[in-house]
Amino acid sequence: MQRLACEAKATTTIVSSDKDLMQLVGNGGTMLRHHEGPAASARAEVIEKFGVGPEKVIEVQALIGDSTDNVPGVPGIGVKTAAQLIGEYGDLETLLKRASEIKQDKRRQSLIDNASWRTCPAPG
Repeated sequence: MQRLACEAKATTTIVSSDKDLMQLVGNGGTMLRHHEGPAASARAEVIEKFGVGPEKVIEVQALIGDSTDNVPGVPGIGVKTAAQLIGEYGDLETLLKRASEIKQDKRRQSLIDNASWRTCPAPG
């Protein structure tokens, strides 16, 4: 729906408390997270919260994990580190392919050890 609205040059407001939907903010879309008050989230708020634009939120979420969605994430990787890694490597696939280049031993090993979850088939 968001894509169709964007193509039609319409604006949309998503009303949800699900932070995963923040990836849809921008290009005419805002998000009203009802438990955080009346202000709608815009691109700047997404960047403030995740350290990346809406188009990379899902990649950061994959690294940090999300217990609500049963995404394990990578131990020891928080929002700031995930945003830095995605910013540096561009996307999750590239990061995992080039994990051996990461200088921090613990971080590198954690990424390598936990890379297999990304290849699991989606439930359902």
